[in-house]
Amino acid sequence: MGAHCPDSGPGGAANCDPNYAGFSIQISESAALLRYYLDNMTQPWWAYKKLGNNDILYQNSKPECGSSIVSITTKATAALYTYTPYQPNQAALNNLYGLGDSCSAYGNRNFWRIFNDWFGPTLTDGFTIALTDDGSNAQYLLFGGLKQSIPDPETKIAWGLQDYPLTTMSASYLASIPSGPTLDRLTRLNTSDLTVFFMDGGKRYRVMSQQMFNAWNFGGRPITSVPPSLFYVPSDGGELTYTVKNPANSNLYMVDGANGSSQTVLRPFQSDTVQKAWEGESSRAIEPSTDFFNQIDNAIGTTLISTKIANSGAEYQVVDGSRMSQPAPFSALYPGVAQSVSQSTMSRLADRGIVSHLVRSVTENTVYLIDNNSKRAVANPSVLAAWQYPGSNVELVNSSYVSLIPNGTALTTYVADSGGQLYLMNGKRYVIPSTLNNAYAAITTSAITTSLISLYPNSSASLTGFVRALNDPKLYLLDNSGQKRHIDRGDKAVLMGAYTTGVTLLPSSIVDIFPVAASPETFVSDGTNEYVIEDGSKHPVDVLVKADWGLSSAQVYSDGTLSRFPTAASLTSKIRDGSSYYLVKGGRAFLTVDINIAGTWAITDAPQMNSAVITSRLYYYMLTRFVRSTTDSRTFIIDNGNWYALSNTQLANLGGFGAPTMGLEPANAPNVITDWTAIVVKDSVGKHYVIDSGTKRSFANSIIQNHWTSNGSLSVPTVTNGFLNLLPNNGTVERAIKGSTPSVYSAENGMKRHILYPNTYIANYAPYCIVSDALINALPTGSPI
Repeated sequence: MGAHCPDSGPGGAANCDPNYAGFSIQISESAALLRYYLDNMTQPWWAYKKLGNNDILYQNSKPECGSSIVSITTKATAALYTYTPYQPNQAALNNLYGLGDSCSAYGNRNFWRIFNDWFGPTLTDGFTIALTDDGSNAQYLLFGGLKQSIPDPETKIAWGLQDYPLTTMSASYLASIPSGPTLDRLTRLNTSDLTVFFMDGGKRYRVMSQQMFNAWNFGGRPITSVPPSLFYVPSDGGELTYTVKNPANSNLYMVDGANGSSQTVLRPFQSDTVQKAWEGESSRAIEPSTDFFNQIDNAIGTTLISTKIANSGAEYQVVDGSRMSQPAPFSALYPGVAQSVSQSTMSRLADRGIVSHLVRSVTENTVYLIDNNSKRAVANPSVLAAWQYPGSNVELVNSSYVSLIPNGTALTTYVADSGGQLYLMNGKRYVIPSTLNNAYAAITTSAITTSLISLYPNSSASLTGFVRALNDPKLYLLDNSGQKRHIDRGDKAVLMGAYTTGVTLLPSSIVDIFPVAASPETFVSDGTNEYVIEDGSKHPVDVLVKADWGLSSAQVYSDGTLSRFPTAASLTSKIRDGSSYYLVKGGRAFLTVDINIAGTWAITDAPQMNSAVITSRLYYYMLTRFVRSTTDSRTFIIDNGNWYALSNTQLANLGGFGAPTMGLEPANAPNVITDWTAIVVKDSVGKHYVIDSGTKRSFANSIIQNHWTSNGSLSVPTVTNGFLNLLPNNGTVERAIKGSTPSVYSAENGMKRHILYPNTYIANYAPYCIVSDALINALPTGSPI
C-alpha cells in the first residue's frame, strides 16, 4: 500500500520505513492515514489537498515535470491525492496498462484503472456550483438535470460548499435548466429515505423525530433530496439535540418551539446542572454556526432554573428527556415554581408516569425522600420501607437532577410530625393518639408537610400502647419515656388490658428502636398515688388495703404512662370473679365458690374483678366460716363479716370440730371480737332456729319458741342466710330435750333445766326430742325442776 513510503525521499520506494512492513500493517496503517485525512482536511491548519481547485504535480519527485489544476469535489478524492500526491500525465494516460515517459507517475492512474476493471465506472451523480455570466451574483446548484438556487452565502457555508469551485455558465443556458426548490438547510439523501438532516457549519445533523422537528421550529422550511455526492459534503455531526450552545461563550439553551411570531424560542439553562437534569448526564449540546445562532437568538425565553414545568394547567417534573406528572400534593414537595413550556417541548418529553416522593441517582445508592423543597437521605432499607406507601416507587434519575434539590436533614425515624399530629409510618400512616405522643415522640420525630402525609393511606389498625414485632411472640408495653417493657407473663398481659385494648403488630425494625426497660408490674405508682392494674384500668390502693394484699414497693411511672389507664373503683380486700369469691387478708387470698360462705364473710357484694389480679401475685387458700387464730389457741365463727370467739362447747355445737378451718390472725378482724353464746338464732325475717351440733332445728309453733326464748325476752342474734344455709335442717325441736344420758331437760330462756321427776315431765313438758350432747353441753345449766 506504500504506507510510510514517501516518494520524495532519496531512493524512492526504497525509502519505506521497515517498521511498517507486512501485509496487515500496511492495510491498517493506510486505512488509518486515509481516515485521518478525511477527519481533518476541513481544519484551518490543513496544508494538504482539500475540496476545490488544487495544483497537483505530474511527478512528486520531479517538480520540473510541471503540474495542473485539479477540481476536487469529494473528500474521498482529496484523501486519495493527499496519500498519493501526484497525477498521471498524458503519456501515462495514453498507455493505461504500460509506461509513459520520464515525467509519468502511475499510482493514481493504476488506482483508477484497477477500480474500473473490477467494479465499474467511477462516475456518479455529481453536482456543479454555477455562476451566470451576466454579472449577477446569483449562484445555483446543478445536479440531476435540475438547478437549485443558493439563496445566500450562509446557506452555502452551512453545506460546507464555500471552497468548491464555481463554474461560469451563460444566463441563457442556466435559464433553460428546470428549477427545483431553493436550497435550504433541510435535506434527505433520497426520496426513499425519509430521514431529515439539518445542515449547519459544514456538518449534517440527523433530525430524530417529528417532535424534534417541531421543537426546532423547522415547520414550513423546504426539504430537498440531494445526490450522495452533495449529501456527504458536510461531515457527520451526529444526532441533532434539544440543547444549543452559544458559539461565542459557554451558555446553553433549550429549543422550545415557535412563538406567536414564528420565531424559534431559545430558553437559557441557568446552569450546566439544570441542562443535564433535563436532558441527561451524557447529553450533548449542538454548537451551531455563529450565523445560524444569530438568526435564532432574537427570541430568548425565560431562563430554566429547575425541573418543575407547567403546561395547560398541569405540572410536571422533567428528567432525562422525559416528563413525570406532578399532581398537587407532589408539587408542594419539590422546590421552585413551575415554569411554562411550549406544547412542542411537552410533546417531545416522553411520558414517564407520575412523579415519586422518593428518588435515587443511577450513580449512587442513597435514596432520598423529597419534602418541603428539599431532599432527605433515607437512613436504611427499613426506614425506606416505612416511608414507601403501596404502589409508590423509588424514581431512578440522573445525578444532576438530584443535586438541584437542596439537602435537608437525614431521615432516620419512623415517626412523622405533621402540623402537631404524630403518625407512625409503616407503608401507611398510623394516627398516633395523643395519649401515646410521648411514647412515640421519644424515639425522635421528623417534621413533614401535610402534602406529603396526604399521600399515605390511613391504616385501619389503631395504635395502642402494646406492641409486638411480626414473627416474634414477645409483647411489650410502650411507656411514655419511649421505652419498651417486655410483658413477661400472659396474666400480666390480661391484667394490663393488652388484649382488650389491642396489640399493634409492627416490623421488628421499628420495635427494635425502642430501648428496653424493666418488665412492667401491675402494682404501680405515678409518684404520688399507688394503683393495681386490672383489665386495663387502675384501682387506687389505700394503706389498709395495701397491707391486706401484702403489697410492698410499687413500680413508679413518673412519665405519665399511667394516665393511659382509666381510673376504676378503689381496690378492696374482697373481689368476685363469676362464682368465685376472694377475701384478701394478711398477704394471702382465701377463695370460696360457696355463696353461703361468701355470705358469712359479707363478700357477696364484692366488686367484680379479674381473679388474675389475685392469682398473679398471691397464694390462695380455702375460705371457711371457721377461723383458727395463728397467734393463739382461739377459734372463731364468722357471720356477716364479724368474728366471734368460740368456746369448745360452742365450737362443738356449731359443728366446728373436723370442719374446714382457715388460719388467720385475729388482728385481721374488722370488729371487736366477742364471744359466741347463742343457741337460738333467727333469720332476717324473724324465723327462729336452734343450733344443734352443726344443724338447725325449727320451732313447730310459737308455744315452743316462746318457751325457748322466755316469751321473746331472750336476746336472739340475727344471722345471715348463708350462716343458716350452712346448717342442715334437722327437724323441729320440743320444749323438753334429751341427750345420750337419761336426763331430760327443759330448754327455757337460753338455759337447760334438769327435770328431776317423771311425773313433772309428763304433767308439764312432754314430749321431749333427742338432741346432740353438743347442744346439751352448750346450753348453760339453770336450776333443776
